[in-house]
Amino acid sequence: MYQLVLIVSALFVLNCYAVESETSSIYEDFQKTKTSFLTSKLTKKDFSVKFKKLDLELNSKYLKLKSLEKKELTVEGNQLALDLELLEPLRNMAASQVNKTNCLKAKDLNQLNFTEEEKTQIKSIEKVLISICD
Repeated sequence: MYQLVLIVSALFVLNCYAVESETSSIYEDFQKTKTSFLTSKLTKKDFSVKFKKLDLELNSKYLKLKSLEKKELTVEGNQLALDLELLEPLRNMAASQVNKTNCLKAKDLNQLNFTEEEKTQIKSIEKVLISICD
């Protein structure tokens, strides 16, 4: 009887560790993919296609992580959700024409997201907007 309890407990601990490990892996991959995009050279011509591909990939990673976490999101899951929201100005630009009016709207929306905690990411998004708008 004790052996059965011990085996079940060990399997539970191993399963929790495996989920945590996969969560960390997804989080790191998400961050690398996002950072790679934000630091790449983008033009008006290729931005929309590249961003839409990135957006699908990042959303897929987020949904996979969310399905692993079941009850509530971990710190990593919440950060991925926030990161997706912070990309909204770029998402809007990818869905519209790159022109002066839309660029101003995207830049304004990006500034609304500005907090000290997210300063680095907001500045990265701003650089992308400048590269495709100017």
